Amino acid sequence: MMGRVGAYVPRALQWMGRFAGFGVGVILGLWDIWKGVDEYKRSDFGLATGYILSGTSAAVLSSVIWSMSMGWVALGPIGWAILAAGFVIWLGATFFIESSKENPMQAWLARCHFGHGPESEKYVNLDTHIEQYRRALPQQ
Repeated sequence: MMGRVGAYVPRALQWMGRFAGFGVGVILGLWDIWKGVDEYKRSDFGLATGYILSGTSAAVLSSVIWSMSMGWVALGPIGWAILAAGFVIWLGATFFIESSKENPMQAWLARCHFGHGPESEKYVNLDTHIEQYRRALPQQ
């Protein structure tokens, strides 16, 4: 009996891991699509397109990889090339999103004493520096 249970546990963990990876990939893809719709409503069409492209590619990639892990789909060389292209599209969309959206901490870092911004935009005194730092921190 112990040998039988010992054989089922790794198999069950393998299946649970496959389903968990699939679920997380699809949920995060849908979340990105939701954010894309919100950005579209704010009339930021570039960021909206990035989010929708990222979410769609993440959900599709997750679904294809899950189907492969279940043994339902076998990809040939063309399929692997398409999968790699989808991964590159997802990575590019994610990079575009992260470089395009507003980030108060990056703005603060550019304007602080050691920042890379122009000298005319640097903070003039320590009080302003600290006040702007507190504004840049995420609210809790």
